[in-house]
Amino acid sequence: MNFESETERNQSNRQIHGNFPPEVPSSNGQTDKPESEKADNQGTSEEEEDMLENQTGYSSDDSIADRDYVPDKEPSDSDGSSDDNIPLLVVKRKIPTESDEMKEQNKRRNANKDQDKQPERKRLVDGPYTRKKRKERTENKNTGQSYVTAKGKEVRKREMKNLPICRTKCRERLVEDVRQGIFNEYWGLGTRDKRVTYIADHSETKETAVKRKRTDDPAKSRNRQVSHSFHFKINGGKVKVCRGCFMKILDETQMFITLALDNSRLSLSGIVQPDKRGRHEPKNKHSRKIIQEAIDHIKSFPAHQSHYTRRTNDKKYLAPYLTLQKMYELYSENRKEKVSRRIYEKEFHKLKLAFKKP
Repeated sequence: MNFESETERNQSNRQIHGNFPPEVPSSNGQTDKPESEKADNQGTSEEEEDMLENQTGYSSDDSIADRDYVPDKEPSDSDGSSDDNIPLLVVKRKIPTESDEMKEQNKRRNANKDQDKQPERKRLVDGPYTRKKRKERTENKNTGQSYVTAKGKEVRKREMKNLPICRTKCRERLVEDVRQGIFNEYWGLGTRDKRVTYIADHSETKETAVKRKRTDDPAKSRNRQVSHSFHFKINGGKVKVCRGCFMKILDETQMFITLALDNSRLSLSGIVQPDKRGRHEPKNKHSRKIIQEAIDHIKSFPAHQSHYTRRTNDKKYLAPYLTLQKMYELYSENRKEKVSRRIYEKEFHKLKLAFKKP
């Protein structure tokens, strides 16, 4: 009975089942594995073993000791979900740096500036206080047309009224056509100053000849100093009318007539003074001397005309490295009284100056 050695039996099994190359016995009596298996075993490095241990929780030594080793699974929750399926939230805390602190300080500083800064005055585009609306309202008022005040009150159109029966018989002296012509000429003047002059020219002021005491109470007594009479000039003659009919023909108010008469009394010769409303100089207006200093500073920069358009254009050009901001900064240095940047730019354009393109 022939007994095969263990080495020969393993070699025959490997040739039958796996077609592996035969193992070569070594000099010390042990069989050596093929070179391919040695290369595969050497391919597993220490880094791969460490990575495997970190991922699976067991080392490669366990698999060497027991090839059928399976790591124990952690107990799962009641709903069958495991911790492997739950995403891990990694909260990264930002460490403040010096630049971040500077940014926060700048934000707080800018916020304080915005609170202290007054809101900019915006130009009105539409509304009752625009220049266009004010001008239109004034024209309608001086020509007797209907208009709406800035507060929204509607003022009716001026129309000639019927004359009542009076002691001076004004309705008989002036027929309706004449009264309508006087009305149209009066409201056709178009300005307030001309209306005041018309009333002053068609009235006379005299001192009262007799002073009568009409009541014993001095508080109720009215000592009239002067008396007024009114008339119209028709075809070179004067037609005297009473005060009430004079107001109804012109459709003028009592207050306006009183102001017109007081205006004519201010001057020695009775010349009416023009209306001074809206014509005073503002308190913050710069003097002519300060504005002239700004103009002289602008002219101190050398300027020249264009070589190609000097015949058709009188504009002068400054150096290309200059700007309005630089010029204004130079102007503002060591000056206590100075004009604003807007006025400086306005005077700059009045001189027909521009900057040469580089």
